Amino acid sequence: ARNYLLEIASENQGIYPFYFVWNDFRIEDLDKRYYGVKWHHHEGEPPYNYFDPRCGEMIEAICTRNLPIILEETFDQTIKIIEIVDGRTPIILPHLGLVNGGFEKLYNAHVWEASNVYANTALAGYREIKLFLDTYGPDRLIFGSDYPFGLPGLLLDRLLEMRIRRKALKKICGENILR
Repeated sequence: ARNYLLEIASENQGIYPFYFVWNDFRIEDLDKRYYGVKWHHHEGEPPYNYFDPRCGEMIEAICTRNLPIILEETFDQTIKIIEIVDGRTPIILPHLGLVNGGFEKLYNAHVWEASNVYANTALAGYREIKLFLDTYGPDRLIFGSDYPFGLPGLLLDRLLEMRIRRKALKKICGENILR
């Protein structure tokens, strides 16, 4: 899958491949063609072995390369990874943290206050998006859809219905992720 992703990215401008981190923590596959990493674990899947020394080496390699981490993990592991990263690279929490324990729990734990923690709007509710924007502004919010689970056009319409200022909308819908 990794080779296929890199192949189609090399043939198509506008595709920014992210490396999927798995339990094997294969740093040797994390080459310069990746724009970031996806660190993804759900309940019922084999848990990541965070005590494996290669896990720490993987996090160090990611931070050294300043690769953004799209992080979907349990609440406790999300907090742990954010602490280990310690501001050294961007962390993006999809769905405004829904899978990472929920927006409110992360909000109450002051996770969103960290300048390197970004939120993604994929499948997020109006209330959470509005609270994030009102509290933290548009600079760390990134449009997402989680296609095919969410349709990009419908989710973009939700943002447009919120009457977000044009300058802020441009940040959310492209400038933030490209930065």
